[in-house]
Amino acid sequence: MAVLVTGGSGLIGTNLINSLSKTEEVICISRKKPEYDIHYVSGSFDNAADLRKLDQFPITAVVHLAAVTGGCSEEEGIAVNVLGLRRLISYIIEKHECKKFIIASSIAVVGCLDDDFLPLHFPILEEHPCLAKDAYGLSKYLAEEITKYFSRIHTDMEFINLRLGAVSVDGVRPPERMNDNLRIPCPIVQMSRVFVSDVVRAMEMILAKPVLPGAKVFNIVGPDASCDIPVIDMLHALYGQEAMKQYDLSYYMLKENAYKPLFSTNKIKEEIGFQSIKT
Repeated sequence: MAVLVTGGSGLIGTNLINSLSKTEEVICISRKKPEYDIHYVSGSFDNAADLRKLDQFPITAVVHLAAVTGGCSEEEGIAVNVLGLRRLISYIIEKHECKKFIIASSIAVVGCLDDDFLPLHFPILEEHPCLAKDAYGLSKYLAEEITKYFSRIHTDMEFINLRLGAVSVDGVRPPERMNDNLRIPCPIVQMSRVFVSDVVRAMEMILAKPVLPGAKVFNIVGPDASCDIPVIDMLHALYGQEAMKQYDLSYYMLKENAYKPLFSTNKIKEEIGFQSIKT
Protein backbone atom coordinates (compact mmCIF):
# COMPACT_ATOMS: atom_id res chain seq x y z
CA MET A 1 0.00 0.00 0.00
CA ALA A 2 0.89 3.65 -0.32
CA VAL A 3 -0.66 5.20 2.78
CA LEU A 4 -1.15 8.92 3.27
CA VAL A 5 -0.98 9.94 6.93
CA THR A 6 -2.10 13.41 7.95
CA GLY A 7 -0.94 14.80 11.28
CA GLY A 8 2.08 12.51 11.25
CA SER A 9 4.04 14.52 13.81
CA GLY A 10 1.58 13.95 16.65
CA LEU A 11 1.56 11.14 19.23
CA ILE A 12 -0.51 8.71 17.19
CA GLY A 13 1.05 9.77 13.90
CA THR A 14 4.67 9.25 14.93
CA ASN A 15 3.91 5.83 16.39
CA LEU A 16 1.85 4.79 13.37
CA ILE A 17 4.48 5.92 10.87
CA ASN A 18 7.24 4.19 12.82
CA SER A 19 5.37 0.90 12.63
CA LEU A 20 3.74 1.22 9.21
CA SER A 21 6.84 2.37 7.33
CA LYS A 22 8.54 -0.96 8.05
CA THR A 23 6.21 -2.73 5.60
CA GLU A 24 4.37 -0.08 3.57
CA GLU A 25 5.10 3.05 1.58
CA VAL A 26 4.11 6.03 3.74
CA ILE A 27 3.43 9.59 2.65
CA CYS A 28 2.94 12.25 5.30
CA ILE A 29 1.49 15.73 4.96
CA SER A 30 2.15 17.79 8.06
CA ARG A 31 3.52 21.14 9.16
CA LYS A 32 6.36 19.32 10.97
CA LYS A 33 8.37 16.47 9.46
CA PRO A 34 8.28 13.19 11.39
CA GLU A 35 11.69 11.75 12.25
CA TYR A 36 11.44 8.83 9.84
CA ASP A 37 12.58 8.08 6.31
CA ILE A 38 9.29 8.54 4.49
CA HIS A 39 7.83 10.72 1.75
CA TYR A 40 7.09 14.07 3.35
CA VAL A 41 5.04 17.01 2.15
CA SER A 42 5.15 20.21 4.15
CA GLY A 43 1.68 21.65 4.44
CA SER A 44 -1.83 21.29 5.75
CA PHE A 45 -4.47 18.79 4.70
CA ASP A 46 -7.13 21.52 4.51
CA ASN A 47 -5.17 23.69 2.05
CA ALA A 48 -5.90 23.05 -1.63
CA ALA A 49 -2.47 24.21 -2.80
CA ASP A 50 -0.72 21.92 -0.29
CA LEU A 51 -2.85 18.97 -1.34
CA ARG A 52 -1.73 19.38 -4.95
CA LYS A 53 1.81 18.57 -3.79
CA LEU A 54 0.54 15.02 -3.26
CA ASP A 55 -0.29 14.51 -6.95
CA GLN A 56 3.02 12.70 -7.53
CA PHE A 57 2.24 9.89 -5.10
CA PRO A 58 0.04 6.82 -5.87
CA ILE A 59 -2.06 7.00 -2.69
CA THR A 60 -4.12 3.86 -2.06
CA ALA A 61 -5.23 4.46 1.57
CA VAL A 62 -5.54 7.41 3.95
CA VAL A 63 -5.21 7.63 7.73
CA HIS A 64 -6.49 11.05 8.73
CA LEU A 65 -5.20 12.11 12.14
CA ALA A 66 -4.76 15.88 11.81
CA ALA A 67 -7.32 18.11 13.53
CA VAL A 68 -7.85 21.02 15.82
CA THR A 69 -8.56 19.58 19.23
CA GLY A 70 -10.55 20.30 22.39
CA GLY A 71 -11.01 23.95 23.26
CA CYS A 72 -11.28 25.09 19.63
CA SER A 73 -13.85 27.66 18.58
CA GLU A 74 -16.89 26.71 16.50
CA GLU A 75 -15.44 28.51 13.48
CA GLU A 76 -12.06 26.80 13.76
CA GLY A 77 -13.50 23.36 14.51
CA ILE A 78 -15.89 23.41 11.58
CA ALA A 79 -13.41 25.05 9.18
CA VAL A 80 -10.63 22.52 9.86
CA ASN A 81 -12.25 19.33 11.12
CA VAL A 82 -15.32 19.38 8.88
CA LEU A 83 -14.67 21.50 5.78
CA GLY A 84 -11.00 20.50 5.77
CA LEU A 85 -11.94 16.83 5.77
CA ARG A 86 -14.40 17.44 2.94
CA ARG A 87 -11.62 19.09 0.94
CA LEU A 88 -9.22 16.21 1.64
CA ILE A 89 -11.72 13.52 0.64
CA SER A 90 -12.72 15.41 -2.51
CA TYR A 91 -9.08 15.77 -3.53
CA ILE A 92 -8.31 12.09 -2.96
CA ILE A 93 -11.35 11.00 -4.94
CA GLU A 94 -10.41 13.25 -7.84
CA LYS A 95 -6.69 12.49 -8.02
CA HIS A 96 -6.05 9.00 -6.60
CA GLU A 97 -7.21 5.40 -6.81
CA CYS A 98 -7.91 5.26 -3.09
CA LYS A 99 -10.81 3.33 -1.61
CA LYS A 100 -10.02 3.21 2.12
CA PHE A 101 -10.17 6.11 4.60
CA ILE A 102 -9.51 5.80 8.35
CA ILE A 103 -10.46 8.90 10.31
CA ALA A 104 -9.52 9.62 13.92
CA SER A 105 -12.78 10.67 15.53
CA SER A 106 -13.34 10.97 19.28
CA ILE A 107 -15.55 9.78 22.11
CA ALA A 108 -16.15 13.53 22.58
CA VAL A 109 -18.84 13.15 19.89
CA VAL A 110 -21.34 11.94 22.50
CA GLY A 111 -20.80 15.06 24.66
CA CYS A 112 -18.47 13.82 27.37
CA LEU A 113 -16.24 16.93 27.35
CA ASP A 114 -18.99 18.50 29.43
CA ASP A 115 -18.23 17.92 33.13
CA ASP A 116 -21.92 17.28 33.86
CA PHE A 117 -22.55 15.01 30.89
CA LEU A 118 -24.42 11.78 31.44
CA PRO A 119 -25.14 9.42 28.54
CA LEU A 120 -28.45 7.85 27.65
CA HIS A 121 -27.14 4.40 28.60
CA PHE A 122 -24.12 2.44 29.83
CA PRO A 123 -22.07 1.07 28.17
CA ILE A 124 -22.11 3.84 25.55
CA LEU A 125 -22.71 2.46 22.06
CA GLU A 126 -21.62 3.91 18.71
CA GLU A 127 -25.27 4.67 17.99
CA HIS A 128 -25.45 7.14 20.90
CA PRO A 129 -26.57 10.54 19.57
CA CYS A 130 -24.34 13.59 19.61
CA LEU A 131 -25.15 15.60 22.75
CA ALA A 132 -21.98 17.71 22.57
CA LYS A 133 -22.09 21.26 23.88
CA ASP A 134 -18.49 21.94 22.81
CA ALA A 135 -17.25 22.87 19.34
CA TYR A 136 -14.73 20.02 19.17
CA GLY A 137 -17.27 17.26 19.88
CA LEU A 138 -19.70 18.86 17.42
CA SER A 139 -17.02 19.11 14.71
CA LYS A 140 -16.08 15.45 15.08
CA TYR A 141 -19.72 14.42 14.80
CA LEU A 142 -20.15 16.53 11.65
CA ALA A 143 -16.94 15.01 10.24
CA GLU A 144 -18.45 11.54 10.68
CA GLU A 145 -21.55 12.74 8.82
CA ILE A 146 -19.32 13.99 5.98
CA THR A 147 -17.92 10.48 5.54
CA LYS A 148 -21.43 9.02 5.46
CA TYR A 149 -22.36 11.56 2.79
CA PHE A 150 -19.40 10.60 0.59
CA SER A 151 -20.04 6.89 1.10
CA ARG A 152 -23.56 7.32 -0.30
CA ILE A 153 -22.14 8.93 -3.44
CA HIS A 154 -19.02 6.80 -3.87
CA THR A 155 -20.38 3.36 -3.11
CA ASP A 156 -17.05 1.58 -3.70
CA MET A 157 -15.27 3.43 -0.87
CA GLU A 158 -14.81 2.54 2.80
CA PHE A 159 -14.74 5.17 5.55
CA ILE A 160 -13.97 4.07 9.10
CA ASN A 161 -14.35 6.60 11.91
CA LEU A 162 -12.53 5.56 15.08
CA ARG A 163 -13.94 7.21 18.21
CA LEU A 164 -10.80 7.22 20.29
CA GLY A 165 -10.71 7.53 24.05
CA ALA A 166 -8.10 9.72 25.76
CA VAL A 167 -4.86 8.46 24.17
CA SER A 168 -2.01 7.77 26.60
CA VAL A 169 1.70 7.04 26.13
CA ASP A 170 2.62 3.39 26.61
CA GLY A 171 4.28 2.58 29.92
CA VAL A 172 3.01 5.69 31.65
CA ARG A 173 0.23 5.16 34.18
CA PRO A 174 -2.22 8.02 33.63
CA PRO A 175 -1.94 10.43 36.56
CA GLU A 176 -5.68 10.99 36.39
CA ARG A 177 -6.50 7.34 37.12
CA MET A 178 -9.51 7.65 39.32
CA ASN A 179 -10.66 6.55 42.73
CA ASP A 180 -13.60 7.60 44.87
CA ASN A 181 -11.62 10.42 46.50
CA LEU A 182 -10.57 12.13 43.28
CA ARG A 183 -12.51 14.77 41.36
CA ILE A 184 -11.29 15.80 37.92
CA PRO A 185 -12.76 17.48 34.83
CA CYS A 186 -14.54 15.38 32.19
CA PRO A 187 -14.67 12.22 34.33
CA ILE A 188 -16.09 9.97 31.60
CA VAL A 189 -13.18 10.92 29.34
CA GLN A 190 -10.66 10.25 32.09
CA MET A 191 -12.22 6.85 32.73
CA SER A 192 -11.95 6.01 29.02
CA ARG A 193 -8.25 5.94 28.20
CA VAL A 194 -6.47 3.89 25.56
CA PHE A 195 -2.77 3.39 24.95
CA VAL A 196 -1.31 4.57 21.66
CA SER A 197 0.06 1.11 20.80
CA ASP A 198 -3.49 -0.27 20.77
CA VAL A 199 -4.68 2.59 18.54
CA VAL A 200 -1.85 1.91 16.07
CA ARG A 201 -2.57 -1.83 16.07
CA ALA A 202 -6.25 -1.19 15.32
CA MET A 203 -5.39 1.08 12.39
CA GLU A 204 -2.95 -1.43 10.94
CA MET A 205 -5.51 -4.23 11.23
CA ILE A 206 -8.06 -2.10 9.36
CA LEU A 207 -5.55 -1.21 6.65
CA ALA A 208 -4.72 -4.89 6.15
CA LYS A 209 -8.34 -5.89 5.54
CA PRO A 210 -10.01 -5.80 2.12
CA VAL A 211 -12.15 -2.77 1.36
CA LEU A 212 -15.72 -3.19 2.59
CA PRO A 213 -17.62 -0.20 1.20
CA GLY A 214 -19.65 2.04 3.46
CA ALA A 215 -19.15 4.37 6.42
CA LYS A 216 -18.66 2.88 9.88
CA VAL A 217 -18.07 4.15 13.42
CA PHE A 218 -16.15 2.20 16.07
CA ASN A 219 -15.33 2.99 19.71
CA ILE A 220 -11.73 2.36 20.77
CA VAL A 221 -10.95 2.57 24.49
CA GLY A 222 -8.88 0.46 26.85
CA PRO A 223 -9.99 -3.05 27.86
CA ASP A 224 -10.91 -1.73 31.33
CA ALA A 225 -12.08 1.59 32.72
CA SER A 226 -9.28 3.78 34.10
CA CYS A 227 -10.33 3.59 37.72
CA ASP A 228 -9.12 1.71 40.78
CA ILE A 229 -12.55 0.71 42.05
CA PRO A 230 -15.44 -1.08 40.29
CA VAL A 231 -17.22 1.00 37.66
CA ILE A 232 -20.53 1.03 39.52
CA ASP A 233 -18.86 2.32 42.68
CA MET A 234 -17.05 4.96 40.63
CA LEU A 235 -20.25 6.15 38.97
CA HIS A 236 -22.03 6.34 42.31
CA ALA A 237 -19.13 8.33 43.76
CA LEU A 238 -19.09 10.73 40.82
CA TYR A 239 -22.78 11.31 40.26
CA GLY A 240 -24.62 9.97 43.29
CA GLN A 241 -26.74 6.87 43.68
CA GLU A 242 -29.94 8.76 42.91
CA ALA A 243 -28.69 9.83 39.46
CA MET A 244 -27.62 6.26 38.69
CA LYS A 245 -31.09 4.85 39.34
CA GLN A 246 -32.12 5.80 35.81
CA TYR A 247 -29.60 3.34 34.33
CA ASP A 248 -29.57 -0.41 33.88
CA LEU A 249 -26.11 -1.19 35.25
CA SER A 250 -26.60 -4.95 35.36
CA TYR A 251 -23.76 -5.42 32.84
CA TYR A 252 -21.27 -4.08 35.41
CA MET A 253 -22.76 -6.18 38.19
CA LEU A 254 -21.28 -9.32 36.65
CA LYS A 255 -17.95 -10.09 38.28
CA GLU A 256 -16.11 -10.32 34.95
CA ASN A 257 -17.45 -6.89 33.89
CA ALA A 258 -16.87 -4.94 37.10
CA TYR A 259 -14.04 -2.88 35.56
CA LYS A 260 -15.13 -2.91 31.92
CA PRO A 261 -15.04 0.38 29.97
CA LEU A 262 -17.87 2.90 29.79
CA PHE A 263 -17.85 2.70 25.97
CA SER A 264 -18.80 -0.55 24.26
CA THR A 265 -16.10 -2.02 22.03
CA ASN A 266 -18.06 -5.06 20.88
CA LYS A 267 -18.63 -3.69 17.39
CA ILE A 268 -14.96 -3.37 16.40
CA LYS A 269 -14.25 -6.76 17.97
CA GLU A 270 -16.96 -8.40 15.88
CA GLU A 271 -16.27 -6.63 12.57
CA ILE A 272 -12.50 -6.11 12.65
CA GLY A 273 -11.34 -8.67 15.22
CA PHE A 274 -9.64 -5.98 17.31
CA GLN A 275 -9.47 -5.77 21.09
CA SER A 276 -7.43 -3.36 23.18
CA ILE A 277 -5.04 -5.26 25.43
CA LYS A 278 -3.13 -2.65 27.46
CA THR A 279 -4.50 -1.34 30.75
